[in-house]
Amino acid sequence: MKNILLVLLCCVARMTCAQEVAFYDDRQVGSPIVNAFCQDADNFMWMGTGKGKRYGLPLTGVEDIVEDSGGRVFVVSPQAVYLWDAQADGLVSLPYAGKRRGVRFCSASLSADGHVMLGTFGQGVLWVKRGAAEITDTDVFDNVFMDASRAKVNTLFEDNHRNLWAGCQYQGVLARLFRGASFSFWKSPSVTPAQINAIYCDSRNSVWCSMEETGIYQLGAGGKLLRHIPASGTVFSMYEDSRGTFWAGVEGRGALYA
Repeated sequence: MKNILLVLLCCVARMTCAQEVAFYDDRQVGSPIVNAFCQDADNFMWMGTGKGKRYGLPLTGVEDIVEDSGGRVFVVSPQAVYLWDAQADGLVSLPYAGKRRGVRFCSASLSADGHVMLGTFGQGVLWVKRGAAEITDTDVFDNVFMDASRAKVNTLFEDNHRNLWAGCQYQGVLARLFRGASFSFWKSPSVTPAQINAIYCDSRNSVWCSMEETGIYQLGAGGKLLRHIPASGTVFSMYEDSRGTFWAGVEGRGALYA
């Protein structure tokens, strides 16, 4: 198990110093599942775990964490989206001002325009506009391949070229390109749709996605499969910090970094 994960991390991050791979196990992070990583402007590394109450709020788990261009840290749980209040050392829930009912949140991503995009379970994509303090509706994925307004958007990521990627449960990957035609990853007949757990673009502009129990895939132009790295544990999250250190949340292993 450890050797397979070691190869996985070295391939994804393109690092050669295998001896530098380290673990935060479930005893250290409080959960065997790490769903999110985020390095804030003060260089603190945040980890969102799959269970546990925090700060007296009804958090059954943290799905994602993102910091906006103004230094605000957003913590996404299934029930609500919270802002970190550093002075009060706690979390403040953001109100939802849209028209959808029973919204459950799954993921978040910061856009180049400073908006925080929010993926939901069966309600498509919502957002917090730059500088706003409420969640509102958006039609960011209208008329693209599938009814994204009804999809579980399990992961969102905007890459360095302003292309927005969405991984949907059992419906594949959507890419809304900043320039060019949008596409669906599942045009490839060689891949069976599964749950997409994470999408990430590294500092070399390589786009990676992890699928439930099958490992990590590197995606090229038009959704072409460039590489498949098998893994014996599901990869729930991927992140590269400002020093080029690659982090991964792997099922049953907590957090790994290299």
